[in-house]
Amino acid sequence: MLRALEQVTGYAAQNDLPLRTAATCLAVERVAQAHQMRGLYP
Repeated sequence: MLRALEQVTGYAAQNDLPLRTAATCLAVERVAQAHQMRGLYP
């Protein structure tokens, strides 16, 4: 949990975003990365 909080706060600070938006952006990026790695169908 602490690592996730640190990642979100760091992302928010780098991109000047609210924490909720930063968390959503990180989640979408992770899903997109997994999609590319696994080659999931659309």
